[in-house]
Amino acid sequence: MVRVNVEIRRLLVLVLFTIIFLTWVFINLAGRDVSYLTGAIFLGLSVFSFIFLLGWDNVKKISKNPKHKLNGLDDNWLGDFLIRGIPVGILIMAIVGIFPAFTLFAPDLPASSVFSSDSSIGFFVSVGQFLVVSVISPIVEEVFFRVVIFALFFTIIGFGFWITSIITSAIFSAYHIYVYAGELSWTAISAVQSNFISAFLFGMVACILIKWTGSVSSSIGMHGTVNTIIDLPQMIAF
Repeated sequence: MVRVNVEIRRLLVLVLFTIIFLTWVFINLAGRDVSYLTGAIFLGLSVFSFIFLLGWDNVKKISKNPKHKLNGLDDNWLGDFLIRGIPVGILIMAIVGIFPAFTLFAPDLPASSVFSSDSSIGFFVSVGQFLVVSVISPIVEEVFFRVVIFALFFTIIGFGFWITSIITSAIFSAYHIYVYAGELSWTAISAVQSNFISAFLFGMVACILIKWTGSVSSSIGMHGTVNTIIDLPQMIAF
């Protein structure tokens, strides 16, 4: 029997329900111009995260730093989400709104998250886009990049916090090549270079926030808030 601590069990439940929820969303939006590649990517990241977390105790045995704690959901996870994560997300967008020089911390709307604008299914698309952009994406990406990938470099390999944060943020940025460009072509990629920088800076802020709070729920709250504010005009347009 696999034994995992309370924080990992909470993460496993969160990821499992996200997988079920994600599958339900894309089944119900079938035939409505949803980006299935995006859905497949999210599902793949979720499944990998679930398997990794489930076997964490065995993975930790090969760790260079077995005493390092895996980012999880502590007893104050809801407070971290509501009182720390969401306000930080609002603060980021407020700073961006007041000081245009900080726009790099707020990337444009990801092209691959934009659904069909067919007015006959506008309500369903608007709800679907909200679920994907504001709920599914923050959970899947934060758990995968700030828990699983972070653990690989920080705990397993043994890099320090700052080096690990830089590496994971760079990987997070590279992952958004498709998310921002909407396609895998040099032309599309070159057109969204600033968003790669945005994703990297956003990733660094997320790592620092988790270090401060000790819970990935804070970065999920920040991520969801930023995505919602950026995507709100697009969702209302439906």
